[in-house]
Amino acid sequence: MEKLLQQFDRRLSEIMEEFRYFSDLFPKDHAAHDRLTSIFAALFSLQSATQKMLNQVKQSPISDFDQSERLYEMLYKNSLILTTETDKQKLLDLAIDSIIEMSGAQRGFLALIDEKQNYTIISSRKMDRQSIKSAKKKVSNTVIRRVLQNQKTIAFQKPTRQKELTDISSVLQKGSFPLICVPLFINDKIRGVIYLDQFTKDLSPAIIALVKNFVTQLSNFLHTNELLDQLKDRNRALEQQLKKQNQFGKIVCKSKAMLQVLQTINQVAATDVTVLIHGQTGTGKELVARAIHENSLRVNGPFIEVDCGALPPNIIESELFGYKRGAFTGANQDKMGLLESANGGTLFLDEINNLSTNFQVKLLRVLQQKTIRRLGDTQERKVDFRLIVASSTDLKEEMKKKRFREDLFYRINTISVFLPPLRERKEDIPVLVNHFIKRYSEKYNRPAQSFTADFLQALERYTWPGNIRELEHVIERAVVLSSRTVLNVTDLPEEIFGNQKEMLLSQHYESLDKFITEAKKMYIEKILKECQGKKVEAARRLKINRSYLFSLIKQLQIKI
Repeated sequence: MEKLLQQFDRRLSEIMEEFRYFSDLFPKDHAAHDRLTSIFAALFSLQSATQKMLNQVKQSPISDFDQSERLYEMLYKNSLILTTETDKQKLLDLAIDSIIEMSGAQRGFLALIDEKQNYTIISSRKMDRQSIKSAKKKVSNTVIRRVLQNQKTIAFQKPTRQKELTDISSVLQKGSFPLICVPLFINDKIRGVIYLDQFTKDLSPAIIALVKNFVTQLSNFLHTNELLDQLKDRNRALEQQLKKQNQFGKIVCKSKAMLQVLQTINQVAATDVTVLIHGQTGTGKELVARAIHENSLRVNGPFIEVDCGALPPNIIESELFGYKRGAFTGANQDKMGLLESANGGTLFLDEINNLSTNFQVKLLRVLQQKTIRRLGDTQERKVDFRLIVASSTDLKEEMKKKRFREDLFYRINTISVFLPPLRERKEDIPVLVNHFIKRYSEKYNRPAQSFTADFLQALERYTWPGNIRELEHVIERAVVLSSRTVLNVTDLPEEIFGNQKEMLLSQHYESLDKFITEAKKMYIEKILKECQGKKVEAARRLKINRSYLFSLIKQLQIKI
């Protein structure tokens, strides 16, 4: 800047010297003389102004060029802030702090508009990096509305030629000068403004350009932030959808019968209705009860499980109702019962069919009156729990035999859920086997990953009197004992592996050779299992040459 001014001053001096030369050539009364004199005066004035500017530049510690360089360096640093900070509000405050420092303003505001074109100030800062209270009262609503309407920057010193603004805006009348208000666009649509005022120096074109560049940076950040928010919203929606789809993730199934059970659970979970779950032992009644609780409005409350068959008749009342100190021998202090412990949550009474008829009367009274009285106490205590019960026997048959009260049955049989035995839903066996293999391979750090077709066929042929619980223990045993990645029939216990004879005879074969080949494979697998995979011992028991056994193992694709 200094060099340019010096060159300009030298050129003016040369022009003035030439002007003096030509001025002397004209006669004093010539008409052009007056015109030349006025031009000379203008040139002299311009040279004087140039000299003053040159002196100011020399006296200034920072030239205009250096100042612009410094400002744009700060603008670059601001861009780094916008791309590294993750907390949106903190970032916006830092951004406004930065533009205040760069521009020399004493106050800065960021306002965004909603769909109805109403604006909200989301960041308001002072030079000391503190927030401004009652920010909306400190800005000119007139200026902001005009910028939003015309979508053009307003910038002026004091006094302003835009008299219509100062006449209307009381804030401007109080002297909040200089002022600049820049529209903020996202995707070519106006979304807000940056408002700066009370500058410590005049608004130069460089400062105005700087603020506009800053607003462009901020617009890009807000656009990116909106896209991230949209992605987060979509992610949350997908998580909710997946959660809804897998809300019963602990219940592994694919059979039509069990999918119907899940549908029923989904319909009743959000209510407080009593649910009766019935099915054979090992069918997963406790899992269903937990699934109902975990998807209910009481999910944050306790889930109290009571195995009515495991509690002796002489202590079940004290366990469920609690007791007062001194109620009986050994009652050394007050104790809360399980019914009270379930307050705000779910009470699951498993094997409710094992309750005595005398206790059934007391339980019915609790369900009707929603109160309990501890043993040895006279005080009635309110209880609030959701009741889920389960039974492995047919309660209607129990009623006929007078072992279960009709009034209690009709009280608890609001919603009935039947869990079919595993033998009636064999479609679930493959997914259950995969589930258990993965669980116990990870738990015991074993190599098992999958299973052969023969392995699955053996499981599907078995009747599973112990249902899913028995299947789980069989797979756990196979995973622990096997050193292979693929489980086969030799990894199954004798009671299941021995069932292969029925399977062999029940299948249709294309020829006798096919049948003999399958029978040979099955027998060799059985002997190998009994010999714990030792081929030499197996060949001796089969009374064949060891090399021939190796050949058969390869030919029949027997996995050891």
